[in-house]
Amino acid sequence: MASSWSLIVSSRPPHGLLMGGLVWPEDSRSGLHGDEQDLGRTCPQLSVLLSSGGYGIDFSQASEDVSSGLSFVSKKILQHGVTSFCPTLVTSPPAVYHKVLPQVKVHDGGRGGAGVLGFHLEGPFISVEKKGAHPESFLRTFHSGGMEDLMDAYGSLDSVAMVTLAPELAGSQSVVRELCRRGITVSLGHSVANLSQAEEAVHHGASFITHLFNAMLPVSTYTL
Repeated sequence: MASSWSLIVSSRPPHGLLMGGLVWPEDSRSGLHGDEQDLGRTCPQLSVLLSSGGYGIDFSQASEDVSSGLSFVSKKILQHGVTSFCPTLVTSPPAVYHKVLPQVKVHDGGRGGAGVLGFHLEGPFISVEKKGAHPESFLRTFHSGGMEDLMDAYGSLDSVAMVTLAPELAGSQSVVRELCRRGITVSLGHSVANLSQAEEAVHHGASFITHLFNAMLPVSTYTL
């Protein structure tokens, strides 16, 4: 047997994100790179839902060849057990989204690297009060009413798996509903939303929270 590892238990649960496991030789000291003798050991298959880059690569930097940098990162993270991930773009000007998003397609992983589940777009529709490291000059609101603003910023949603937004922004609830209708996961984050605003977003289909308790209001007994 020449192959060094295999993917097993691959499935897509209701939230649409890949789950599964890895199998590799029991006598392999280097994880995925050992010669296969026996399939004797298993470990969880890891999916990273927010990855802004790594190994000197920043996914939010527009270039003529985005896919080569993404391919480099996918090879590196596979060595650490990550078999699928969402390359993440932080708040950027529309020109960056319009240039980067069309260059990368959703694809399965394999020996050559981790698979791409789709882009995670973290911003620019977030709270200025909880922007964190996101550049304030590029933050946007749904001033035209919703999806028109979102499409103006992103250009295309063809390879998008997840969008992080602040549910207290006026017009956001219709956006949450439409994104979920299109099969895109909505995550709440960088937000000063109160409980009722967050619950309304969940009612419309939001199902994730981006870095829980970071860049959001603290929880107290007065708000529960």
